Amino acid sequence: MRFYFQTEDGRCYPDENGTELPDVASACIEASTVLGSFLQEKPREFWAHDNLSLKVSDQTGLVLFTLNLSVTLGPVMNGQHPRV
Repeated sequence: MRFYFQTEDGRCYPDENGTELPDVASACIEASTVLGSFLQEKPREFWAHDNLSLKVSDQTGLVLFTLNLSVTLGPVMNGQHPRV
């Protein structure tokens, strides 16, 4: 089964090729890896938007699930976003 992993951080990074995996459980594991790789490669982009999402869809375009990562500033930050 082919799965597509589209990342968004204010910009959309579509997955044109997809990845062949045996099942949805494998796609869940792959999604975690893709999200981690994105953070490792583009940490400043994440902090610039405070939000990162990864939509996983099947070969028909049906979205199976979405992983969301966001920043919530604690009260000690007084609403001031760190400059990264």
